[in-house]
Amino acid sequence: MLQTIFANANSNREQVTNQRAEELFKSHKQEIFTNTDRLFGGLLLFQWVAGIIAALILSPRTWEGASSSVHPHVLAAIFLGAAINIFPIFLAVAHPGKPLTRYTISTAQMLMSGLLIHLSGGRIETHFHIFGSLAFLAFYRDWRVLVPATLIVCLDHLFRGIFWPQSVYGVLTASPWRTVEHGAWVIFEDIFLVISCLRSTREMRDIATQRAQLEITNQIIEEKVVQRTAEVKASEERFRLLVDGVQDYSIIMLDPQGHVASWNEGAKRVHGYEAEDILGKHVSIFHLADDRTLTPTMEEIAQAGRVEEEGWRVRPDRSTFWANVISTPLYDENGALRGFSKITRDVTLHKEAEETLQRAHDDLEDRVEQRTAELAKTNVALQAEVIGHQKAQAEIRLQNALLEAQGEAAVEGILVVSNQGEVLSYNKRLQEMWDIPQAALDSRSDQQLLKYSLPKIADSDVFLEKVTHLYNHHDERYKDEINLTDGHIFDCYSTPLKMGDDTSQGRIWFFRDITEEKETNLALQQAKAEAEQANHAKSEFLSRMSHELRTPMNAILGFAQLLELDDLNEEQEEGVAHILKAGRHLLHLINEVLEISRIEAGHLNVSLEPVCVGETLQEALSLIKPLAQQRQVLVHPFESCGCHVVADRQRLKQVFLNLFSNAIKYNRQGGSVTVECEKIPGQLFHITITDTGLGILPQDLQKLFTPFERLDAIHSTIEGTGLGLALSKRLIEAMGGEMGVKSKVGEGTTLWIDLPLVEAPLERHERIHTEAHDQHRNSGPKRTVLCIEDNLSNLRLIERVLQHQTHVTLLSAMQGSLGLELAEQHNPDLILLDLHLPDMMGDEVLRRLQATPATRHIPVVMISADATTGQIKRLRDAGASEYLTKPLDVKQFIDVLSENLQEDQPKGGSNEAAPLPS
Repeated sequence: MLQTIFANANSNREQVTNQRAEELFKSHKQEIFTNTDRLFGGLLLFQWVAGIIAALILSPRTWEGASSSVHPHVLAAIFLGAAINIFPIFLAVAHPGKPLTRYTISTAQMLMSGLLIHLSGGRIETHFHIFGSLAFLAFYRDWRVLVPATLIVCLDHLFRGIFWPQSVYGVLTASPWRTVEHGAWVIFEDIFLVISCLRSTREMRDIATQRAQLEITNQIIEEKVVQRTAEVKASEERFRLLVDGVQDYSIIMLDPQGHVASWNEGAKRVHGYEAEDILGKHVSIFHLADDRTLTPTMEEIAQAGRVEEEGWRVRPDRSTFWANVISTPLYDENGALRGFSKITRDVTLHKEAEETLQRAHDDLEDRVEQRTAELAKTNVALQAEVIGHQKAQAEIRLQNALLEAQGEAAVEGILVVSNQGEVLSYNKRLQEMWDIPQAALDSRSDQQLLKYSLPKIADSDVFLEKVTHLYNHHDERYKDEINLTDGHIFDCYSTPLKMGDDTSQGRIWFFRDITEEKETNLALQQAKAEAEQANHAKSEFLSRMSHELRTPMNAILGFAQLLELDDLNEEQEEGVAHILKAGRHLLHLINEVLEISRIEAGHLNVSLEPVCVGETLQEALSLIKPLAQQRQVLVHPFESCGCHVVADRQRLKQVFLNLFSNAIKYNRQGGSVTVECEKIPGQLFHITITDTGLGILPQDLQKLFTPFERLDAIHSTIEGTGLGLALSKRLIEAMGGEMGVKSKVGEGTTLWIDLPLVEAPLERHERIHTEAHDQHRNSGPKRTVLCIEDNLSNLRLIERVLQHQTHVTLLSAMQGSLGLELAEQHNPDLILLDLHLPDMMGDEVLRRLQATPATRHIPVVMISADATTGQIKRLRDAGASEYLTKPLDVKQFIDVLSENLQEDQPKGGSNEAAPLPS
């Protein structure tokens, strides 16, 4: 009967759940249809206006002799676009969510694609609008809307490809197979979009089912809570009546400090106090003054959990009684101490009886002890022997039980065989793994086991040969993998079974099924290889696409700038400005994608050297100041610091520019930006850039450094690519630092950077003892040194070092091209060359120096943070006389100067080397 009731209840619950899930699913789906219809209404309107603008820009008027007229493209964009868009836009506004609306929008969207292709003269780039439109239509999560769209595209390409191919392909004639190819690509995309729609619909239905189950479960839990509350109240009332009815036991409730909180009738009889006289008094009133220090305190009872004690207690008339007391701490559902319960029983008579019995027991024990002493001497030997025998038997039984339990619980199949071929022991796992009949195991014959197991082994002859060998060599161990004919793989291990005298009594076999382990390892290896291949392909694709996109961008920006120089009207100037703005934005995106692909591919070169943080921040602020003024954002001045960090100066400045740009663009009008710097333990330098913008939600913080992820970009009018912060984080990590973010919604966001702190080059130079400089002083003739270095800190360090070299004149250049000119004009005795320069790489400068007859004999010392062996060897082979790494070792630097500026060395001495490969 109960089973029938439960079955009906479960059936009703499942029916209600399914009904509610269907309601939620339909509601969610209708909401998606409505929102997508409205989205497409705006998109169609935008495409109509964009088509008119494109027609006005590309071919606004035609001329026949001295007369002109509006070009048909403009009329087509206006009136044909209106015919296509007005009705679906009306449906999107008036009847969103209706099936007619979305099918009409699907048809209109693809007709607009055809119109835009016609307006662009059949440019192949405009055909991508078709694929984008199909992807947008997939937002409906209804694959049926793709059917009319696909039919419209195929029919449009078919008829226009036959009668007017120039409007769809941009050529006068086109093969019908081209239409087939275009249709095939559209259907190819449709396949994946249909799969995506079906999968999304399943996920929506699963979510609706889970939400319905949760609603039903919550309702059931609420009903049970109400029922349980009523039961608890009734139980409390019964407990109160029960406590009041107990007359022989004192039941007292205490607060956490030990004061009496409740008092039953039994407590009145046992202790002699009335309730109004004892409530609120401390429990120590029941104890004798001398015993109060011996009784457990409230803290000790709470720690022990339950304390039972006996002792004297006192009544109001000063009479005493022997009490048995049980104290228990009481906790609420949150684990907080609520008080204590004390159950006290008067056991004075019991205590007196125990004392009388104890005296009799003591007398009896004395007499028994005398008799026992007489028997002890004769029984000692016998007892020792019996006890020893019992212990030995118990230990044997325990060991056998443990061995049997371990064997049955093991995941391996275990088989024990004697040297004579008798099966001594096996476990159930062995029988399951080999599927051996019980009768064969009961026969205790290893031949029966081999009869059933050998046909299941792929290479049975080799295994049988190994078993025969082990029977003849009892002391050998064996370990191998066995491949079964059904595809399973067993790990097999065999070891001799030896007794205490080290004699072999047989052999133990262990079999473990490692099929899943092998498959898992193989799957992991394949997954790892596929992941690495996919990551490499992604990076290679981004790198190639970034390079390939630069070529058309060169033409777009170049011709747009030429148009800007022409005498244009206001409308044309605005259009050209939009082209330039969009092109530069796209070029910036291409550069950032290329940077990220280089980092992920491990091809990004960074020149790590001591960089002054204050100077780099000031440079970035000076560049970003116009943007702050334009957006009315105040950048608070910060206290300039001379601390140096290990970084690539150009990359670090790029990071600061990205962070300042974001702090200003996403700030509120009249907001501010604050920069703070401090040293932190662990030789790190901490830099924070804080804005007063809207802040970022906690769940969105983890997305901040994801490439192409722009938080709330759909509602923002601020331009961006979503790559700036991702690129900045990777650049900081490439320089050995860390980057993170903290934000509070409504207060602002703080981006922080930690970089390795390094001693300033000038300070390091000052620490070197003056004797090291005096040792290398040279009072010989004047020498000229040319330093080509773009880092001001490094230039100042070299200047300070050469101050002690009175015979040396220093020339400096911060660009490679300027350095080449100074080398030809002044013919220096030595050139110090940095590897990373703003206009060209140092190896290119070295190659040009080697290729010029006037400078090829000048010694060149390379200075770089790249200390790899291959780089050093490459540049030495290219003609560099020395290669010094940053940060500079001043003593080594002075030694190199002295070696290359010797008095007897002729100016421009021979230093022939192969030219650096370009």
